[in-house]
Amino acid sequence: MSASSFISPFLGIGFVLLVFWYISRKKSREEASKKGNKNDLWYLVKEYLKVTDRQGYRIVDLTFYSRTNTISFLREQILENKEFLEKRREKLFNLKKKRLERFGKKLQRKLPIKKVTYYPEHEDYHRKIELYTLKVIANKNSTYGEYLQEYEKYIQEDNFRELLKQKLIGEALSKITKNKTINSRNRFLVCFKTMNKSNVISDWEAIEIELFKNTNPNSKEKFKVLFTASINYEKELHWIYSQQYKYERGKVERVKSLELEAEQEEKRLKRWSKIQPLVSFPKECFQKVKNKFS
Repeated sequence: MSASSFISPFLGIGFVLLVFWYISRKKSREEASKKGNKNDLWYLVKEYLKVTDRQGYRIVDLTFYSRTNTISFLREQILENKEFLEKRREKLFNLKKKRLERFGKKLQRKLPIKKVTYYPEHEDYHRKIELYTLKVIANKNSTYGEYLQEYEKYIQEDNFRELLKQKLIGEALSKITKNKTINSRNRFLVCFKTMNKSNVISDWEAIEIELFKNTNPNSKEKFKVLFTASINYEKELHWIYSQQYKYERGKVERVKSLELEAEQEEKRLKRWSKIQPLVSFPKECFQKVKNKFS
């Protein structure tokens, strides 16, 4: 056997190990990054609990959702949630749709142009939150202070107020000033549950935070996170309900999966305990057999 043919299998094994190491390292970095982001959110919520006189409370659940900057996507989110609720209601009461209605919905999904749906009440709510949080960060960041001044100037004009009926605030400002950066805010709704000192778990609560670039060149942190508002969780369900439902459902499924794994492991151990005496070979038996045939 040549040296090259002897070494080549080991090179193959080495390559596989190298690829496995690279994938594992990449995955661990991604998980560490996600964990770091979540830890930052947990820290912010902890600070919020201190401000609201809830020192010693534990955070037992946490998730977050990105707020959109465009009215079109907001409408899509609201419509998606309404359709999701409709399906849930039908499933709950075991209602059947007529064939014509089913055909109409299928046809509508296939059509490239969707019917525009308006939600004035929800849209106005989002504008109020957007303006409120803009005022909060305007006191912390001069750039956003300039955006607020632009808004206060243009809100006096009829054409801007008319435009605002079909846009969110940042979206309308961006259009009228031709400055796209105005509509580049990174806002997040953070939803969480707490447990008090009596081990009572709260209902879902919500706060809003904003992520923006750190302008300090000497800082190691590329971004800053700022708490901007305490939010009524119930008022946000019109656009997050379906995602929250899937999140809760996912937790239940993960628990079931872990329970199933534990059950299978328990069965495996029981089977092993039954066959172990058959496969084990005591030393004294081995010695007797050895003496017999020696």
